[in-house]
Amino acid sequence: MIELYTNTTSNGRKISIALEELALPYNAIRIDTQAGASRTPEYLQINPNGKIPAIVDPDGPSGQRFVMFESAAILVYLADKTGRLLANKGAARYAALQWLQVEASGVSPDAFWLFYIGLKEKNEQAATMLRTDLARLYGVLDKRLGHAPYLAGEELTIADIAHFPWVAGATAWQGIDLAPFAHLRRWYDELATRDSFQKGMKIPA
Repeated sequence: MIELYTNTTSNGRKISIALEELALPYNAIRIDTQAGASRTPEYLQINPNGKIPAIVDPDGPSGQRFVMFESAAILVYLADKTGRLLANKGAARYAALQWLQVEASGVSPDAFWLFYIGLKEKNEQAATMLRTDLARLYGVLDKRLGHAPYLAGEELTIADIAHFPWVAGATAWQGIDLAPFAHLRRWYDELATRDSFQKGMKIPA
């Protein structure tokens, strides 16, 4: 059984959604990052970067125990392990990976710093700048979803899973109205009805 080290964050929930969607047995272990649990010597043996999420797969490559950290890398690993949610080669694979990179290099950092600098520290200038760029990125996703049901094309992939928890925060705490983004709203509403997404968003309890 895979061990998932996680917390109630968008990055953590990407992995629990993927595990649910792939029907892989796992045990979620909550790491209280605010209390310093991600900086203990024991946890740093799992993730030397001291962040969540991370997984330990007892049945990794060649049947050996394998540790993975960084959420985008974990998503690729789980997809390759199961042969699902990411094509094994060709244009479909690269399409998914490029949209995964949009999340990792754009949506995720914008939303992360919006929360910590803009909202938690009440820096209005930073909040405005980050919210504006995040809305711009949602517009990029919306335009893409006007041409295909999912970010990489006709099939659900890890790129959709990676974006979903962040988009879920648009009206919950980011202060971004999804009404102007009709295609993104359609995509979000559809994925929000899937059992795997509903269950994954509640991990850890």
